[in-house]
Amino acid sequence: MSALQAVRYHDGERWCVGLMYLGHKRMKVVVIGDNGIRVVVEPKTSARYTQPLMRHDKPYPVDRLVRNFRRYARDVGITQGARAVLEEAP
Repeated sequence: MSALQAVRYHDGERWCVGLMYLGHKRMKVVVIGDNGIRVVVEPKTSARYTQPLMRHDKPYPVDRLVRNFRRYARDVGITQGARAVLEEAP
């Protein structure tokens, strides 16, 4: 798995905060949805709908975002795929 990136991801309706990693053909984004934390798998060309997530004009720390996702997962739930990604994260 390549390095995780904190991104803003547009899912067609709204901007979501997510953790993205690029594969050979596909990109996977772990996002917070209405029904919990899940993984969205799309073609790599959909990376044009992402923007880097910034905080005080600096890239948002990935470890901080992972910690927030784990905390949120306790309340709303998480899919097995998203759990596997967060367990491998730093």
